[in-house]
Amino acid sequence: MAQIATSGIVSDIRGTTGGAIFAKNHYGNYFKSFASPINRNSQYQKPNYVNWRSIVKYWQFLTEDQRLTWKSLALTVTWHNKVGTAYHPTGQQLYLYCNQNLFTINQPFIASAVAPISQTLISSCNITENLINIYGMILHFTPTPTSTTIYYKVYASDGLSPGISHAYKYLKHIYTISPDTPTIFDLSQYYIARFGQPKTGKKIFIKLTPVESTSGFDSISVHCNFIAGKLIYLHYGFYTMFSYSY
Repeated sequence: MAQIATSGIVSDIRGTTGGAIFAKNHYGNYFKSFASPINRNSQYQKPNYVNWRSIVKYWQFLTEDQRLTWKSLALTVTWHNKVGTAYHPTGQQLYLYCNQNLFTINQPFIASAVAPISQTLISSCNITENLINIYGMILHFTPTPTSTTIYYKVYASDGLSPGISHAYKYLKHIYTISPDTPTIFDLSQYYIARFGQPKTGKKIFIKLTPVESTSGFDSISVHCNFIAGKLIYLHYGFYTMFSYSY
């Protein structure tokens, strides 16, 4: 359903209606014809489908007291829709949001709402590559190590054009970093398992999202990107810049 913000005239419209998709980028508002995506039933989609159906169904079996905890907590939570309007989620929406986050970090389902505690947010992240002998995609983040109750969901993109500045729609979940993990974390095996070997000269985007294991709430994500395959290599005592081909 499309969401429309008006101010005398239509000032913003997002979503789908009448066979059209309305969206906005840095050039302004635009629309395109709606096309239903193919359900490929991939190995990544299937577990999410099964889990989502289970979470939705289990809401029916919660006690009234358990539902009340979600409804009460939801009144303290503020979300924003696509056009920036603030609203409180319903108790069921908050229940689905928290338990889907817990599924992603492989933590147990919670039936009663738990208020989030004070969190230490990620302040920075970046990637360096090791192209000598065995390929390494090394993730650095602060603060380090992670909190005892905070998991980091790690998302990445396939190699994209260097001219792309945002990659939200290309990001896929590749790994979850457990609590108490220090920085200098090698992501290469998880990245390669999802996308294959990085290609020289392509831009790769990384996103880290902290999730609290006790409540299922997530916090502000941090983003970084890099051009694959560039480093300074020591050769016969001289530093030479080159691009490594896989």
